[in-house]
Amino acid sequence: MSMYPIASVGPAGSGGIGTITFSSIPQNFTHLQIRIFCRCQTAATQVPIFLTLNGDGGSNYNGGSIQGGYNAPSGGYASSTSPYGIYCFPGSTSGTNYFGVGIIDIYDYTNASINKTFRATAGYSNYAAGGDEVRITEGSWMNTSAITSITLSPYGGCTQYSQFDLYGIVAA
Repeated sequence: MSMYPIASVGPAGSGGIGTITFSSIPQNFTHLQIRIFCRCQTAATQVPIFLTLNGDGGSNYNGGSIQGGYNAPSGGYASSTSPYGIYCFPGSTSGTNYFGVGIIDIYDYTNASINKTFRATAGYSNYAAGGDEVRITEGSWMNTSAITSITLSPYGGCTQYSQFDLYGIVAA
């Protein structure tokens, strides 16, 4: 398997980053991967980054997640949501200068005979609240269209130094 950089947004300047859109995604890879380094500006301990594919703002996303860390493990499932939240990024009240990292894999993004699926792992150290947090998310976009654009909307935007990178993966 080989990975190739497609696009990069960041690192953010002093004003931070709002919504990130990767558009005109090349259709010559097997899978896509997004790498995130982010701290959200919202006054909360943990906030999501919302994922929208091809601008589809309808309730066409399903998925579940499991979370663990300094709190008791928990999980959940959501159906017919829009957009889809990838959680476990620190907000502005999680302690000074804590950043979260995340990886979102989107499988078979050009295959027109299947709904698109994605997996995400995200986490951060939150010593201000007593420990670390990690969340594993799986989901699907209930659409068979090839993915040509991806929009990431960090809840409240991301702070300075946040970075988003899109890669294409070629399966062996």
